[in-house]
Amino acid sequence: MKNKKIEVTFLNMVIGSLVLAIKRFSKTRELMPVKVIEDFKLIKDIKKINNSDSMSQGIYQKGRKHYFIKTWHGNIKDLNYFMLAKEFNNSTILSEIYLKLTKNKDVRLPKIYGYIENRNTLSVIYEYIDGKSLEDLSLKNQILYLTKVEYFIREAGKKISVNNKFVVKKSASYYLQLLPVISLALIIKSPENTFNIVRSSSEIFLLGIKQLNSKLVLNHGDFSPDNFIVKGTKIYITDPENMSFTLPGFDLATIKAIDKYSNITKQIIDVANDKFIYKYSCLQLSIGSGTFMKINKSYLRKAIT
Repeated sequence: MKNKKIEVTFLNMVIGSLVLAIKRFSKTRELMPVKVIEDFKLIKDIKKINNSDSMSQGIYQKGRKHYFIKTWHGNIKDLNYFMLAKEFNNSTILSEIYLKLTKNKDVRLPKIYGYIENRNTLSVIYEYIDGKSLEDLSLKNQILYLTKVEYFIREAGKKISVNNKFVVKKSASYYLQLLPVISLALIIKSPENTFNIVRSSSEIFLLGIKQLNSKLVLNHGDFSPDNFIVKGTKIYITDPENMSFTLPGFDLATIKAIDKYSNITKQIIDVANDKFIYKYSCLQLSIGSGTFMKINKSYLRKAIT
């Protein structure tokens, strides 16, 4: 088992995205979970992650202990491989920082044991947390725990160098450079909305210009309640593969764009009111959610209104 962080470059992500796109347009057989990973034996399969054809996850047993293991499968490294590598890197970094923080011990991370990499697989091994998804709790408790997590991540960011090569930096210029690509893809897929897409993109661009000098802070990157597990009075952070130093309020502004979480951000509106990130997220989600390259009209309407 290895513990050394896996370096992931921007070029890796670009090439990985192209490989994944080709895979999704090709016919792929149903992915079967790995039943044995060295001394770990599968006892419960958990269905495919985000309908991905190259990822599986499950609960495994070694001796008397249970473990949660995520595995990438493939002959060629695609985006999912590099995202799993980033998840391992970021989980390791947060775990190291957790030990240095003396406050907010209600927020924890599943212990990460390391990873096992073979020719066609990458498996990341975690402590198994037998708890509930935060999404299954009451709105009051979701807000309470998300506030604690948001504070923990903000404090953790103060102890991580913004120049750490394993943590991505996403300034306003990063989003502005991607904006024409997203807009063009939307226009190709939804030409009848060309005028509104161009108008909305122009508005987002002007809002982004005002953010160019904003100080970057640490954000989880996928702040939805289903990415957090509650056990007793403790909440565990999972899936930090999109963690980055980016614009303040990014996490709450992005979940504000998602309909089923709108009630949460209405309660925390003071930190979820970044119109630039909100509008940009709606535009990105309209092309990046659900079936590959299929427009999500609900998000598109939010972006262009």
